[in-house]
Amino acid sequence: MKKVVLSSGLTIISKKTNSNSVTLGICVKTGSNNEDKHNKGISHFIEHMVFEGTEKRTAQELVREIEKVGGEFNAFTDNEITFYYAKVLGKYFDKALNVLGDMLKNSVFDEKLIDKEKKVILEEMNLWDDDPKAHQWVLFQKVLYKNHPAKYPVIGFKDTLKKINKKDILEYFNKYYVPNNIIIVVTGNFDNKTEEKIKKEFGSLKYKELKLKEFKEDEKQNKIIKYKEKKDVTHSYLVIGHKTVNREHKDSYVLDVISVILGLGQSSRLFNEIRMKRGLSYNLGMNHECNKTFGFIGAFVNANHKNIEICRKLILDCFKLKNLSEKEIQDAKNMIEGILLLKSEDTKDLAISLGRWEFFKDAKDFYDYVKKIKKITKKEILQVAKKYLNKNYTEVLIYK
Repeated sequence: MKKVVLSSGLTIISKKTNSNSVTLGICVKTGSNNEDKHNKGISHFIEHMVFEGTEKRTAQELVREIEKVGGEFNAFTDNEITFYYAKVLGKYFDKALNVLGDMLKNSVFDEKLIDKEKKVILEEMNLWDDDPKAHQWVLFQKVLYKNHPAKYPVIGFKDTLKKINKKDILEYFNKYYVPNNIIIVVTGNFDNKTEEKIKKEFGSLKYKELKLKEFKEDEKQNKIIKYKEKKDVTHSYLVIGHKTVNREHKDSYVLDVISVILGLGQSSRLFNEIRMKRGLSYNLGMNHECNKTFGFIGAFVNANHKNIEICRKLILDCFKLKNLSEKEIQDAKNMIEGILLLKSEDTKDLAISLGRWEFFKDAKDFYDYVKKIKKITKKEILQVAKKYLNKNYTEVLIYK
């Protein structure tokens, strides 16, 4: 892996792999956490709008350039970053670079298209609201956090979205879409001239002073908090979890192992207790979300409402990690290593991972991750589980 930081502040991460494909990723270090109360959803809105046309290309022409060579072209926004990528055969790298460069430098943010895209995102909001599997996590973060902006949905709110105009978009875009706030990642099959090509494509971008928001640590929870929401659903959707730590904290790696032991795959404790032994649920598991400024861990289960109480008790009992064996720990470590290495064979997944780790602190930490996981002991796991999976949990329930 190679890392270069240009005088403009633009960071370039490159990693060659034995692959037919190359992925070019552009990681902009801003997401919904950087928004204020008047522009909630603008990060995600801008992600949509840069696909809507540039000074050189229409929206259809942008997409066609990548899709006509069999490429994959997309983006996502979360609380902390916005990530654009194009995955193509190695011989089409120049095309991917030209298209993504055009989008980031020359998007026009046409007012008619702004109004049209608002309708699209309003439909997206309705879809999220209709999907309890997605909505349960929006509710969980809303209830879990009191001060941290992770309590707000990435997609924003209908009332704030409707008020966003071109001036708001340009103000936000010009503030955060600057080279010293961007990481460019290229992974896979590329030649030795690639770095120079990237420098040439983005050489016109100039360093700009940027004052980033500071986030206060959320208050410690000292009681059980429960929240219920009625919806037109056939099953009930339960999430039980806790605030944890950011990725730089050593406990975050231990929590990854705990999450796997408790709820990843059909060999996990929750799957065994709730589905295999008792047949109470089809869909259940564990989610450990670990970011730069916040983290949480939560178990989820979708079940008939009459079975929710027993599922709750089983989850809380599993959180105690009784009779934890060394074999169980080793199996979890092996699973983490296997999933990571297999995903890394996909140049898109590797680009996203390297971009995210560079955002956290340094992309090279991605390659130390498994080493840190392997060093975790049973004693550490039990201590961390006791510390975070305590009696003061947050619970969200969607029911009919």
